[in-house]
Amino acid sequence: MRWFCSSLCLLTIGCAEFGAPSGPVDGEYSQHSQAIRNGTREPQVLPLTDGQKLAIGWLHPPGSAGANFCTGTLVAPRVVATARHCVEGGGRRGIQFGVGLLPSDPVRTFAVEDIHTNDRVDAAILILAEDATAALPEIVPIRFNRDAPNQTMVGREVEAAGYGETYDANRSGRYFAVVQLTRVTDTEVIVDGRGRQGICFGDSGGPVMTLNEGGEPVVLGVESWGDPSCWGVDHLTRLDQIADWIDERT
Repeated sequence: MRWFCSSLCLLTIGCAEFGAPSGPVDGEYSQHSQAIRNGTREPQVLPLTDGQKLAIGWLHPPGSAGANFCTGTLVAPRVVATARHCVEGGGRRGIQFGVGLLPSDPVRTFAVEDIHTNDRVDAAILILAEDATAALPEIVPIRFNRDAPNQTMVGREVEAAGYGETYDANRSGRYFAVVQLTRVTDTEVIVDGRGRQGICFGDSGGPVMTLNEGGEPVVLGVESWGDPSCWGVDHLTRLDQIADWIDERT
């Protein structure tokens, strides 16, 4: 089936409301809405603080925090990075950003004042109506990567995060997964769960993160599409390639 929400959406029904990117639909990969499969509550290869973990949140309709439909990351006090296909068709009054371990019990939700979608790649930024760090002092944004990934990064284990389908009725909310960075293209970083852990239904727009040369956690890319097995290959939009576009709008 031609699904959309790719590997980091959150909830199949919610993602379906906002459409999907165009991409391969035959063969090994398909468009789908997914969440972390076989993940862990705590990061495994990335030293995130509690405040940084809180910066990873979900998109939801106003007044319905538990109806999560995609993942996003607070990359600046009022800026959330996510996937374009998560927000296409939704106005600023139709989306809010929630943070916390469980969508059913949010620590806080934030109204979205504006939405900017990139017309070249599957990425978008949400401008919050308030400074999240002022409203919630314990939250610490995770900055997006500004340096082009080099080939020495290929083979590195990186950390993915998201909310959504876990294939376990007793597991819900935010989970982390270790995936391997296998390839870098002009616009994407490509990762492989190697049949162990992976990005799954409910994780669209969510981050893959690593440490930059200064030892700081950064968001390499946002989930776009991938393998429907939820522990195979996934494609994420590189944020360093659109850094100028983000800066112009923030």
